Amino acid sequence: MANHLRPLFITANFGGIPIPKKDLIPTRLTVTNFAGGITKTHGILDADVIVGTKKLKIAFFVVDTMSTTYNALLGRDWIHQTLCVPSTLHQQLALWNEKGYMEIVEADPRPFLPSAMCFEARYYHDDLGPFTFLGVNQNDRPMVSRPRDSLKMV
Repeated sequence: MANHLRPLFITANFGGIPIPKKDLIPTRLTVTNFAGGITKTHGILDADVIVGTKKLKIAFFVVDTMSTTYNALLGRDWIHQTLCVPSTLHQQLALWNEKGYMEIVEADPRPFLPSAMCFEARYYHDDLGPFTFLGVNQNDRPMVSRPRDSLKMV
């Protein structure tokens, strides 16, 4: 994938301490998820976030999700408060530390475990079944193989 199309994955330190739900600030807010649906929040987590040498207290909406491989999103509020410049093209984050010098934080080039780079598709129709993705052909069409028949184009 071209770098400028990739999200910017960085490592941030949240103190490494699990937060019990009783410590969340109660809220009845809902948020819009990436699929455009509504997700109910469990509460607000007020946490010190450290990126590079910069430390800032940020409020996070805590939600249940099974579809992500990251733990937190640092959005516009964090970007503006830290006065940082994120660059997806360069896969870097530039921020100014407490001494007034620019610090470069490199993005993680491989943020996911190999097991997270795959997906499992299941169909519940007799004519369809499990398949293996084999790549794309010269026309950029997906090639799949199903156990009960030969190679097929989708």
